[in-house]
Amino acid sequence: MKKINIQSIPVILGTLLYGICLLFEAYYIGIEREPQYAFFALILGWVGLFGGYYYWLANPLFIVSLLLYKKRLASVVFGILAFTLAFLFLNLDKVIANEAGMYEPIVGYGVGYYLWLLAMFVYTAGQFCIMCISKETEKIT
Repeated sequence: MKKINIQSIPVILGTLLYGICLLFEAYYIGIEREPQYAFFALILGWVGLFGGYYYWLANPLFIVSLLLYKKRLASVVFGILAFTLAFLFLNLDKVIANEAGMYEPIVGYGVGYYLWLLAMFVYTAGQFCIMCISKETEKIT
């Protein structure tokens, strides 16, 4: 049986949580509380960039952070940027709801949104802890 390297735990957990978040509702819009699924928000969210909604950029920033997992400092910086943008999505009161550019108010957040945040937090915090522990180990030896 293959042992799991402790340094890979943040990568595994972050990736797993991110993948799971895509299966759930990210947020709800309108009076009817129409669910907006995280997977579709990921696929179509880039359109919001044209309207000045930069929160979607948390996704590519998080992916870059994951790809840089061996370069811990860079990974942590990108992870913090991703988490910050994702967290700031809570400040948003309305989103583009259709192809016509109509806006609908955000009336709630789903499990997918919170798992999205958790994925970024767990990964970044884990990378930060490993970075700090490895620096302490270098000082001792």
